[in-house]
Amino acid sequence: MDNSAFWKPFLTPIQLDAVKYFLNNHIPKEVIFSMVVDEIVISYPDGSQKKLLNNPLRAEYPEFQKAMYQLLGYGLNVQQSLNATYEGQPMTVAQLEKNYGAAYVNLLAGHGMKVIPANKSSGNSQAATYQIIKTTSVLRMCSDQKQFRNDIIKNYGGDLLCQPVANSSANLAKEPQTAFTFRSVKNIYDFLGQVTDAQLADPPYLVTLLPSENTIAKRSTESNRYALLVVNRNKDSKTFSTMEALNDNTYSIPRENNGYSTLVINILAQFQGLAKSPGSIPSSPAVLIK
Repeated sequence: MDNSAFWKPFLTPIQLDAVKYFLNNHIPKEVIFSMVVDEIVISYPDGSQKKLLNNPLRAEYPEFQKAMYQLLGYGLNVQQSLNATYEGQPMTVAQLEKNYGAAYVNLLAGHGMKVIPANKSSGNSQAATYQIIKTTSVLRMCSDQKQFRNDIIKNYGGDLLCQPVANSSANLAKEPQTAFTFRSVKNIYDFLGQVTDAQLADPPYLVTLLPSENTIAKRSTESNRYALLVVNRNKDSKTFSTMEALNDNTYSIPRENNGYSTLVINILAQFQGLAKSPGSIPSSPAVLIK
């Protein structure tokens, strides 16, 4: 694997179009987001920040899960959305015609822009002005659930709304801003290693993803049915996969009562397939256990 053709895509953050593909295949959102989102950073108007790392070995991991489920409850998804931004300063009709011609509406529309009223005329003292807005179609992590609009703006900021909202810098300064850091394929391997370390620790911590609203209920009789990944150490049982480590320990994924384990390995293999480049050297899926 010691070549740039392999390592560059292997280390590149996963793109939203790939995330959208898996979500459209009816895979539980909590599984996909847990695998691909490395960190949520919320920046507040007073300059403070809250960083929530998606790492079950960290003390703030429960806060990450709480925020993730709140966002999923708000309808967070990967969607094609119109992103609206202000272009320049407000202008009067005379200024618009001077800069763009009498048919400025059609000219701007041809470049994905439109004008909206910026202020109303106040008698003879002030002419009405109009703001140019540019809209572009992008894939975004956002919510189109209007009933949660106010809560989203209050807790995470209006940028997480899918509806086109043109925010000036003054308006943005009054709201939180939320940013997501996405993992590369290598980072997913590292994360699953952390998940394994957590459940093999003393005391053990099994990463469990309770079903969100649209998740189809799994096998109700299995105790680990919502576990992200189940790995046993030196345990005799029917296995889905087994690995003998250099420290003479045997690690295995059980064939039964293994939660989302087989799904996670399948998704990981597909992410790795998407990351391959011509001439690169492929590797088999493996999880780093420290």
